[in-house]
Amino acid sequence: FWDVSSDIIQQKYDFKNLGVKAQDDGKILILNYASPSNQSDPGTRYLILTRLNADGTYDNTFNGTSFLIIHQSEANYNIYSSQYYIPFNNLNVYNNQFIVACNPVSENNGLILKGNSDATFDATFGNNGQKIIALQGINSNDIAKKTLIQADGKILVCGSGSGPYVSIVRYNNNGSIDNTFGNQGMYLSATPFQQYLGNLDFGLQSDGKIIFNLKNQSSGANEIIRLNANGTSESNFTTVFGFVSQGSY
Repeated sequence: FWDVSSDIIQQKYDFKNLGVKAQDDGKILILNYASPSNQSDPGTRYLILTRLNADGTYDNTFNGTSFLIIHQSEANYNIYSSQYYIPFNNLNVYNNQFIVACNPVSENNGLILKGNSDATFDATFGNNGQKIIALQGINSNDIAKKTLIQADGKILVCGSGSGPYVSIVRYNNNGSIDNTFGNQGMYLSATPFQQYLGNLDFGLQSDGKIIFNLKNQSSGANEIIRLNANGTSESNFTTVFGFVSQGSY
């Protein structure tokens, strides 16, 4: 693993863990983000996906080396250089396939990568396994915060676009927008939120309904909002909690 790059050997790169997931067969996927220790260094940033066997040994059946390095030469799109924009939880597994969301690319929209168990990209998904994330339209500056996979394999992405609004978009298994969800595949919060992204999070209930949180920009209140499984608002469910004052948590 460590002979991939002399820069990595010389400890010129810092690593940030972005997620750990177990496959159905017990194998373990680990996603890391590697960036130059000197953040002003324009050197290449990498996403490194490693797979372990169930006993913790390296799985050499994954890309022949147990790891996959994703950077500009492997992806159709450039992984933007700022670590600030890399979401914390962006690794998912479905039917032993990996699904990674990174963002932004080319200082604009995020990117979903979907790959097979042997570390090849899934050619049936998007553009040879890669799909640009559009949370508020094709040309918006979208920042994805978290991805979730439904039981049917559809992909939910939560984040924000060019304004202070929560956006959730759903993709089909082939990477196309699921137009049965929300408004042409997208839900956009009616309420603007404070502190772009902040502690934004979302989750899936067992009945397919979606819950997410935001801090109301006007009142400062923390809110929990729930959507129906089809991406429409559940109008009788909004929970306000915490202190409604500037600087509340």
